[in-house]
Amino acid sequence: PNGTWTLRVCDDAGGDLGTIQYVQLNFITPCTAPIVAGTISGTAGALCDGDSETLSLSGQSTGFGISYQWNWGTAPGGPYPNAGGTSDMENTGALATGTYYYVCDVICSFGGSATTAEYAVTVNPIPVASASSNSPVCEGNDILLDGGSSVGGSTFSWSGPNSFGSSDEDPTIASASLTDGGSYQVTATAAGCVSAPASTVVVMKPTPAAPTSSENYAICDGGSVPGGQGLTATVVPLVSSNSLAFPGSNFQSDGTTPIVRSTLNVPALPAGAVVTSAELRLFNVVATSPSFRSEIRVSLGGSYVLGATQISTLGSSGPISPDPVIALPGYALTGASTIDLLLNESFNDGIVPDAVVGSAQLVVNYTVIPTLAWYDAPTGGTNWGTGSPFDPVTAGAVNASVGGTYAFHVEAVLDGCASTREVAYFHVGNNDVSLTFVTDGAGSDITWEIVQQATAESVQSGGGAYGNNMTEVDVTCLPDGNWRLRVLDAGNNGINGGGYVLRDANGNRIIDNSKGGDGYTALSALANNGGFGLPLGTDAV
Repeated sequence: PNGTWTLRVCDDAGGDLGTIQYVQLNFITPCTAPIVAGTISGTAGALCDGDSETLSLSGQSTGFGISYQWNWGTAPGGPYPNAGGTSDMENTGALATGTYYYVCDVICSFGGSATTAEYAVTVNPIPVASASSNSPVCEGNDILLDGGSSVGGSTFSWSGPNSFGSSDEDPTIASASLTDGGSYQVTATAAGCVSAPASTVVVMKPTPAAPTSSENYAICDGGSVPGGQGLTATVVPLVSSNSLAFPGSNFQSDGTTPIVRSTLNVPALPAGAVVTSAELRLFNVVATSPSFRSEIRVSLGGSYVLGATQISTLGSSGPISPDPVIALPGYALTGASTIDLLLNESFNDGIVPDAVVGSAQLVVNYTVIPTLAWYDAPTGGTNWGTGSPFDPVTAGAVNASVGGTYAFHVEAVLDGCASTREVAYFHVGNNDVSLTFVTDGAGSDITWEIVQQATAESVQSGGGAYGNNMTEVDVTCLPDGNWRLRVLDAGNNGINGGGYVLRDANGNRIIDNSKGGDGYTALSALANNGGFGLPLGTDAV
């Protein structure tokens, strides 16, 4: 019967034959038909391109004489032309994207065999992610990130500056600031398979502050704008800097001859930029023992030359702290250029290298005055000219023979980035008016202005140079509209014994304060923001 037995070998007389030998005999049950193939199962779950799977059998026939043969194919239901292993477990090895069908033949050497049902191994593709953006982006505008995947239905994971993160395929960063510039990375995931990260670099450009406009300028119809006059605006210069790293790292200093260790391509600064200062920054500078830190020399060549410069006075080896910062006198490069970084030592001590500079950086500080651009609309519109002052008549934006008030909008522009616009008004006066003063003993104290009644913005002004106790007449013009006259006295005591009258071109009185000049102190004007309209009507009061 089955079991474990011991065999003893004897001679004919029943005695032991020489040295007693014992042989252990194990009796096992051989395989017999019908053979059961069992079931294939896997362990890896979802697979990605390049992964492998370990398959195993369970519930199959066992016993002496059983053997296995794994086979696989790429079509469901066979054929299975590819031979695999011969144990009850099978490792597929690395698999490319696709679906593979495995079967296992369970074979009894005494007769009979069975084949398992096929087992499908699906290998999913690893997505290829893509990333792009609308860079460069002006400060205050939106950053538009654009992600993509080679596999439909992918999910996305973005990361970037300022702890940015998003699961959107195409996220937006609204009203971006300068600190939002930098590298953004995205990965795509499909069926559990994660792509390598794709990246896009967003360059942020500063947006100038809005200009301050002169608000009003006026001429009379048929007239012209004198040279050097017109609508004016001022803008604050933009203060900025460029920090540029020399390519490479761990630059060595060997010997007393300066050797170029890195070359930096310096991009051009924005048009109109003026360099205010520049410096070279060195990081992780270490003198190799027994070299001295005081022996290290750095110089620059190419478009800007800096002679060999000592960066430390310490007479021993080791790191230099704090990191050296070297001023670059006379640096004024604004166009594209190249600068070489050179290193050497002042004394050849035979140590190679005698020092190592971890990294180097060029910092250029500059200011730039944005360009002023004039438009005929708050947004969009036609650009009629640039600079200050701006003459809309010469530019063709205004017909000087047609009276009216024309609104222009000025913006500051730098490197394609524009500020918000400020409004200014150009007036063509088609209504002549005269202002007659009878002055007192301090005629130079008297000034006047005519302002828009709705906005109080000054359009015409005069005075300040009148004689004492005299009659003075100023003639000016205004376009159709509603206006307000303001007469001011710097002495804060009115016009003692005098006054003023405002008339139209036909001599009709608009405002008559000829007898009330001493009835005010610093300001004389119609009460309750009162004003007058032009052209003048026929009603009188």
